[in-house]
Amino acid sequence: MSKRNPSRSDRFSSIQSSLSNALCVVADLFETLKDAITDCEQRQSVDEREEFKNPFIDVVCQRDMIESIVDDAKSGAEELSEELQSWLDNMPENMQSGDKAAQLEDAISALEEFTSALDNCDFDVLDSIMTNEFDPAEALETLEEMQDSIEEAQDMSVDFPGMF
Repeated sequence: MSKRNPSRSDRFSSIQSSLSNALCVVADLFETLKDAITDCEQRQSVDEREEFKNPFIDVVCQRDMIESIVDDAKSGAEELSEELQSWLDNMPENMQSGDKAAQLEDAISALEEFTSALDNCDFDVLDSIMTNEFDPAEALETLEEMQDSIEEAQDMSVDFPGMF
């Protein structure tokens, strides 16, 4: 017996589940960074601040993992959107103004909104953490915005039309 491919809904649920993992990591990093910045600001000398880079290193290490999860989620959603667009484009002309076409357009639009929400994740600011240009307030704001964007994408729903 051959194994059946997962449905589009199952594939999208899997994408959202992976975002849940990224969201937990971002929330933890936000708290770690906030605590580290507060502690770093309390240190008086440059030497004390220089030796206190470990929490920041953790943020940089986790950054690549989070970006990978977000990129995979965007790619998966784009792939689903392309499948639906191909289905819509290949519909007979007499069906392109019917209910099924409208359902496909709605699903494609929802997937584009999903991808757009994830496009708001800015990883470049996190790259500056280990440099002298590091702005703690900007990094915290970026992590908070990233958290909001991932939550927004995670909370979205897509109604995938059935074949018939």
